[in-house]
Amino acid sequence: MKQYRRLLGHLRPYLWPHGVLAVVAMLGFSGVESSIPFLAKFTFDQVFTQQHREALPLAVVGVLVLAVLRGGLDFASEYLTDWIGQRVVTDLRNELTSHMQRLDLAFFNRQRAGQIVSRVTTDVSLVRGTVTDALTSLFEDITRLIGLVAVAVYMDWVLALLAVVLFPVAGLPLRYFSKQLRQTGRGMQEGIGRLNAMLHENVQGNRVVKAFGQERSEQERFHEHNLRLFRLYMRQSLLRAVPITELLAGIAVAGIIYYGGASVIAGTRTQGAFIGFVITLFLLYEPFKRLVRTNYAIQQGLAGADRV
Repeated sequence: MKQYRRLLGHLRPYLWPHGVLAVVAMLGFSGVESSIPFLAKFTFDQVFTQQHREALPLAVVGVLVLAVLRGGLDFASEYLTDWIGQRVVTDLRNELTSHMQRLDLAFFNRQRAGQIVSRVTTDVSLVRGTVTDALTSLFEDITRLIGLVAVAVYMDWVLALLAVVLFPVAGLPLRYFSKQLRQTGRGMQEGIGRLNAMLHENVQGNRVVKAFGQERSEQERFHEHNLRLFRLYMRQSLLRAVPITELLAGIAVAGIIYYGGASVIAGTRTQGAFIGFVITLFLLYEPFKRLVRTNYAIQQGLAGADRV
């Protein structure tokens, strides 16, 4: 947490106006998305079920307005957060290089050149993902979740309960995966640093390698290290790809279709209300899935922050 607070300090100079405008755009996007199920319910009930001719133009205009608003707000939030993220990366690299200029020669004698270069380039880029991308996702997706859960409860609290009851279950394995991802991410960053150092040494000392006929030895050493790095990448990919949210979403959707479909057939729930709720459900699981992936990105970014 201390490490994360230190990184967040780099955001302060850009909170106004870019940060505030980005937050406004995210809130607007969440509000627009929360209105989509109501438009779907109106369309199915008024146009398809009751066949009110005057409702059709309203539904078409509503779709176009929501599409324009959703696209514009999404563009604004993406651009503003990217601007902030790149400024943070620029500041971090300037800060690191300024600090390096003040270090004594003993530091450079202890550290390999490739490791230093890796910290200024690769590790700083990972930190950007933690500071800006992860924060953006957390704020935007949490507001979307709150808005959509409120819509789901308003439309049908019984179906909403079935939809969200599995959320806490997903948190149980996430704690384990988060710890493993951070450890793997730290190993990957160290491995990339060593790989850069080996490449730098090979290029700089190419004449020495050739003079002593060590080409094959250097090639084998590089291949061995590259293979270890590949295994770390695949371990991280395995941890990130575990389909927790997909399995939970499938269970929830199956239960809701059975229960909700039966009520539509029995006439206790309108077709539009059920379709609107199903759309809410699909919209709901997207930010939930992104939050899970954001947690993974945070762990990887914190692994990079440990080296910056």
